[in-house]
Amino acid sequence: MNEITHQLKPVEVVRDQYGFWTHPVLSEYIKTILGNPEYLTEDQLDELKNYFNIEVHEIDMDVDAPKEIIERYWDKNEKKATKDWVPSRPDGEGWFLVCIHSTDDGCVAWWARPKMNLPEVVVESLKEVP
Repeated sequence: MNEITHQLKPVEVVRDQYGFWTHPVLSEYIKTILGNPEYLTEDQLDELKNYFNIEVHEIDMDVDAPKEIIERYWDKNEKKATKDWVPSRPDGEGWFLVCIHSTDDGCVAWWARPKMNLPEVVVESLKEVP
């Protein structure tokens, strides 16, 4: 079996004054390989996931955070409220945080874990399991 040379691994999360953070290896990839775009296209995200052999789960602060944090962020325009949000880890094994960032629609967190690298037919059949 081929070894994955670009497998992204967990690192310590040190959030900035606003609560944002990006995995340093991911940040470097976005800057040097993708040219530091303002946002990633679906193709760029797919390229990133393949390069690092990860699947990504995105969670919106507006859905995940306590109401008080969301109100501070939106109603009081307190952008530092993001720092008080602790994004919920997705169900399943192996998830680690890779970024917390702002979008036009609010704040999101990306969780990642290594892909299982199963044949596509197996992956599709697993989706049918209740």
